[in-house]
Amino acid sequence: MDKKYLVKDSLIQFPWKIERETKKLGELPVRKATFHNELDNTNITAWYSPKIPFAHGPQKYWGLPGLILQLEIKYLNKNSLFKTFTFNLLNMELEKGLPIKNVNQKGVISREEYNQKIDYAMKMTEDRGVETNE
Repeated sequence: MDKKYLVKDSLIQFPWKIERETKKLGELPVRKATFHNELDNTNITAWYSPKIPFAHGPQKYWGLPGLILQLEIKYLNKNSLFKTFTFNLLNMELEKGLPIKNVNQKGVISREEYNQKIDYAMKMTEDRGVETNE
C-alpha cells in the first residue's frame, strides 16, 4: 500500500498514580508513576521527566506530565510468556526549530475504515498469489 492515510483514533486514558519516589536517569530527574492494568493483568511502572513536557512514552503508554523515559510492564498471569518487560530510552536528541506541519483534515478516516482498507489490500495480495509475512 503506497497511499498515505490520516487515521483518526483515540488514546486510552490510564489511571496513573504519581508517586513521591524520584531518581535520576542519566542527567535527568525523573518521577515514578504506577497503575494496575486490569485488561491484561499487569502492573505498570513509568519513570517520567517533568523537564521534558511531552505526555508521550513507549507503546501505548502516555498521559503523564513529562516524557516517559523508562517503562516496566510486570505480567501477573502465571502462564504469561514474559514476567517483566522493560523499555529504556537510551538516546535522545532534541532539535530546536523543528517544523510542525498543519495537517489537512480532508480525507481523514476512522481506525475501522483504515483496518478495512488493510484487510482488503491483504486479500488482493493473497488472491494474486503473493506471499505475505504474517
